[in-house]
Amino acid sequence: MKTQRKTLLRLAVVALAAILTLALAVPAMAVEPVKDPLTITIHNNTGLPAMADGQFTAYQLFAGKVNAQPDESVEPGTSVDPNPWGAEEWTGSYSLANITWGADITAASGESLIKALQALTFAENGSNPDYAPFFKEGANIFAGINGSAGNPKAASELAYILEANTDNAFLQKFSKFIVTGGYLTGDGTDSTATVDKGDHAKDVSKIDVNAVGAGYYLVVENATVGDPEGGKNNDDAVSEYILAVLGGQDIYMKASIPEVDKDIVNGNHGTEGDVAGINDVVNFKLSGKPAKNIADFDTYYFEFVDTLSAGLTYLSADPAPVLKLLRGGVEYTIDASEYTINTAEAGTEGPKGTTITITFTDLRQPLTVTAPEATELTVTADDTIYVYYSARVDKDAIIGSTGNPNDVHIVYSNDPSTADKGRTHDVEVHVYTFGLDLTKVDKDTHEGLSGAEFVLTRATDGKYAQFENVTGAEGNVTGRRLTGWTETSYEDATETDKANYLLTSGADGKIPDVTGLDEGTYTLTEVKTPADYNTMDPFVFTITADIDATSGALKSVTYQHVGEDAIVYDNEHNTARFTSGLLPDDLENQKAPLLPFTGGIGTTIFYIAGGLLIVLAAAYLVATGIKRKNAAQKENA
Repeated sequence: MKTQRKTLLRLAVVALAAILTLALAVPAMAVEPVKDPLTITIHNNTGLPAMADGQFTAYQLFAGKVNAQPDESVEPGTSVDPNPWGAEEWTGSYSLANITWGADITAASGESLIKALQALTFAENGSNPDYAPFFKEGANIFAGINGSAGNPKAASELAYILEANTDNAFLQKFSKFIVTGGYLTGDGTDSTATVDKGDHAKDVSKIDVNAVGAGYYLVVENATVGDPEGGKNNDDAVSEYILAVLGGQDIYMKASIPEVDKDIVNGNHGTEGDVAGINDVVNFKLSGKPAKNIADFDTYYFEFVDTLSAGLTYLSADPAPVLKLLRGGVEYTIDASEYTINTAEAGTEGPKGTTITITFTDLRQPLTVTAPEATELTVTADDTIYVYYSARVDKDAIIGSTGNPNDVHIVYSNDPSTADKGRTHDVEVHVYTFGLDLTKVDKDTHEGLSGAEFVLTRATDGKYAQFENVTGAEGNVTGRRLTGWTETSYEDATETDKANYLLTSGADGKIPDVTGLDEGTYTLTEVKTPADYNTMDPFVFTITADIDATSGALKSVTYQHVGEDAIVYDNEHNTARFTSGLLPDDLENQKAPLLPFTGGIGTTIFYIAGGLLIVLAAAYLVATGIKRKNAAQKENA
C-alpha cells in the first residue's frame, strides 16, 4: 500500500514474522555479507489473482549491514513445514548490524514514532484495546527507549524491542501503527511484476522490489492495484504487512481465501447435478473453510450467500436448515444463536430465485455447539462449516438441458488491518427435470385421434400423477404440469378430482406437453378410448439422464419405450429435443374390426323370394275362401 502522502488507497495486513531475526552483534568472520543490489522477490500465494505492477511498496525502516546465516541442519531447497501457505521459505536467517533509521523514516519522524508509542495507554476491556500487544503485565514495552532528539541509538533500541517480540499479532499492530500514523516520510519503492501469465500458481506470478539498500523493510500491499474494487473481487485477499531483513531473498505474500463448495446430498448422479420432478425435495450441503490466516484477524466476518434458481423454493422448515462444524472427523451442531439466516426474493425477470444468506459476524468468537456435546469451540483454519438445507422443485422449474443452476459464494474478511471484505468465486450445482411430447394416433394411418384419456403412474411406488393446466397467451391449454403424486387410484377418486389425473388428446391427437418429470420408469394407462378403437395396452417407458460428475452439466438424456430401441438426446443428436427436455412418442391405437355377417347378397334374395311366396299363398287362400263363400250363398238362395 501507499503512504498517506502517496495515496488514500486501502491498506492490508499479514506478516512474515518467521523471517524477522534482528541482532546487533557483529557476524562471525565465516559469514559473507549480503551485497547490493538487493531484491525482494514476493511470490504469489496459491489461489490468488495474478500479481500486477505496483501491487506492493517496500519502505526501509532501518538501514544497516545485513549478513546471511543459513541453517546448515536443513538441506538446501527443503520446504519449511508445517507451512500453511504451501510455499518454500529460505531455511536460514538474516542479522542486521549497525542499525540506523532507514530511507523512509527520518530522525524526526522516528522520534515522533517512539514518543507516540510511549504515550499509548491500555486497560483490559478499557481504552485502546487494539494496542494490547504493546503491553506486558500492564507496562508499555516501548517506555524504556531513549527517543530524544539526536539520540543515534533510537532506531537500534527500537530494533531490540522488535527482536524480543516476534509474534505476528505484535508485528501487525506495530506495522499498522507506523502506516496509519503517517510516520513514513519517504515514498518507498514500488514493485515490478517480473512474471505474470495470469495464472494463480505461486511460482508463475511474482513481483520484485529493488530495495534502496540493505536493511529492515516494511512491505505494504496496495490492495487496489490490479483490482478496481479494492480486494472485493472473486477469490481476492489482501496481504498482511510483511517485515523482513533484506537480504536479497524470496518471501511469500501472506494472504488466504476461504474454501467454498456446494453439494447435492443423496443424489443419483454424485454431488454436482441431479434430476428431480416438480414438488420433489432436493437436499443441499454448503461447505466453507475459513482463510488460513484467520488467527491473524481481530474479527472475522464469514457469510454464505446461496442463490437458488427460480425453479426451486427454499424450505425454512420441515426440514429446517442445520449448521455443523467439522473438526477431527466429528460434526458438531452449531447453536442457532450463533448465526442469522435471511432470505430475499429476486426480481420478476431472470432465472434467479431466492437468495439465502447465513451470516457469522465474527468467527473469532467461540461458537456454542449443542451436539454431540454442549461446549464452546473457537474456529481454526482446519475447521469446516457445513450448512444443510432443502428446497422443493416448483412450477417455475426449467425443463431440459439448461437445468436449474444454484450457486454459492462466501463473503469474508479479507484484510486483517481493516473491516474490508472480499468474496470467493461461485460454486454451482444443477437440478434437471424433463417432460413428454405425446400424440395419440391411428396405428395404420398415423392420423391423430382425439378424446383419448390417460393416467400416469410411476414404477417406484405405483403412485398416480396429478397435473394442472399450463395456459398460453391466448388462454388456451398448452401443457399439463405435474403437481405431485397420490396413492389414491383414478378409479377411487371423486368425479371432481378425476380431472387432475387425466392427459387428454385434442382434435389432432396431440396431448398437451407433460412437464416436471424425474428420471425413472413410468406407465401410461388408457382410461378412455376413442370410439371404434381398441383400448391400448399399458404403455411403459423409461427416462435416464447422464450428468457430468465434475461440472454437473447434463451430458445426455435417454428415452426408451419398453420393448423398443432406446433414443439418446444430446448436443450432437436430437439437439432441439435435448435442449427443450420434451421427449416425443406416439401412442398408437388399432381400430376395432367390422366383422362380416354370415352369408351375403344370395341369402337376402332367398329371404325376399320366400316372403313373396308367403304373401301370394295368403292371397290365394283369401281368394279361395271368398269364392267358396259366394258359391254357398247361391246354393242356399
